[in-house]
Amino acid sequence: MNFTPASQADQDETATRRGSVILTAASLSKSFAGRTVLRNVSLELRRGEVVLLRGANGSGKTTLLSILTGHMPPDSGALSLRVKPGVIRTYDFSTNSGRVPNRFVPERIAHEGVVRTWQELRLFGSLTVSDNVAVATPNQAGEGPAFSVLRRFRMRRLELTNQERVSRALSDRGLDALPNAYADQISLGQAKRVDIARALQTGAEVIFLDEPLSGLDARGVAGLLSELRRMVQMRRCTLVIVEHDLNVPALVDLVSRVWHLRDATLQVEEISRSHREVASVRDPFEDWVGSSYPTAQRVDSDLGRGGSLTKWQLFGVGAPSGMKIQNLNVRRRHNSLFGSEGLTFGLESGQLAMLRAPNGWGKSSLLESIVGLTPSTGEIQILGKSVQSLASWRRPCALLSDRPTLFPSLTVDDVGRLFRIDMHRGMLAHLARTKIGDLSAGERQRLALELVMWKTESVVTLLDEPISALDADGRRTVFQELPRLLRRGPVLVAVPTSAPLHSWDTKVPNASEV
Repeated sequence: MNFTPASQADQDETATRRGSVILTAASLSKSFAGRTVLRNVSLELRRGEVVLLRGANGSGKTTLLSILTGHMPPDSGALSLRVKPGVIRTYDFSTNSGRVPNRFVPERIAHEGVVRTWQELRLFGSLTVSDNVAVATPNQAGEGPAFSVLRRFRMRRLELTNQERVSRALSDRGLDALPNAYADQISLGQAKRVDIARALQTGAEVIFLDEPLSGLDARGVAGLLSELRRMVQMRRCTLVIVEHDLNVPALVDLVSRVWHLRDATLQVEEISRSHREVASVRDPFEDWVGSSYPTAQRVDSDLGRGGSLTKWQLFGVGAPSGMKIQNLNVRRRHNSLFGSEGLTFGLESGQLAMLRAPNGWGKSSLLESIVGLTPSTGEIQILGKSVQSLASWRRPCALLSDRPTLFPSLTVDDVGRLFRIDMHRGMLAHLARTKIGDLSAGERQRLALELVMWKTESVVTLLDEPISALDADGRRTVFQELPRLLRRGPVLVAVPTSAPLHSWDTKVPNASEV
């Protein structure tokens, strides 16, 4: 990778500006359906710092990011930007009788040098990696017929300049071998680096990153952390990072301050010794099995291409066995994900199985093929009967996706009525009247878990990274419900291969607490 160091003049100017306040928020408040998410939140962001934004599921982290980047107006408060030298933009939401101030839109905020990335990657899957980055170039001439015909030589020069800039950006991120690859063909780690490259292509100096490490394997985490350090050191970017507890320890050496959202208010903390002295723990699922079922036998098998399957028999074997997969394969464009022979393995009733594999291996595709959401070849048997010819809703299995897709315009109570569940008695009773689109990622995942629990006719339960977006309470709920799911049949959990996990709060209940 090639990097161009800043000139001495640039370094001197940056040293002078470093530490200056470039973003100020005063008394920001936001409510959804009567639920206050942010209450009089005030903050300052200084040039060159890296801030970690923490908080439980539903605490308002993503909402705050959306407000600070122009994607959502607050109910009240004010926002001031001083990113560009000598330019101050102020947006006052307290004196416009509920109207959004003029030009408070994400395009304008991005023009001022403030952008964000999202929990769900928003790359254009049908475009190449190079084109995904190129579309973010500011002040492009566009494709108007008059400009293209009358000034075609200038248009061509602009296009070549843009392509050269994109090529350098991809090369700096180790993506120079992928410019012509389609965005839906690359791994999650590569896609996240492309997403960051697109944000930088706008000329942004302040970048808000929403869960950049979520779902990455060990290699992906190391690569992205290296990229974030380069952004701060080489490009002198200011970063605000949202991450859940399981990934926080990887960031503590990078961040300088912590913004912590609790009870709709923001508390500012400096990184202290207590933050850095974080104990390592094993994989939370292995930790749960070891503490709850210490005599359970473990069986490991190799699935090829870096994938492995670990099984524990935690409850009695039923007859017939739970699920059998034989020569299963899924095609992605012109490639077979699992080689010429496909995948073959079986799960017995009462077994907990952990599927570990690197990003891009095909974990989600495998789970989706089992429930019938993705076409596949081979054989899938549940309770001794083939389910290949059955529609997805007729298969005796349930999938909890890592990013559940629900009806955003319906309330939690509406979804409960569709599934004949009384949500006023469930773990999301306090959110019964909230629209799904207003829930946090963790709250949506907890709702999806409740729907999976309700599907009592399911024999096989498939969990795709079920705890990656959850806070401590959410993770505890997953482990409390696992025995109930295992008594129905096997449970298959898919997670990326990773280094030993860390957490400030990863304690899981043992059998006596369930």
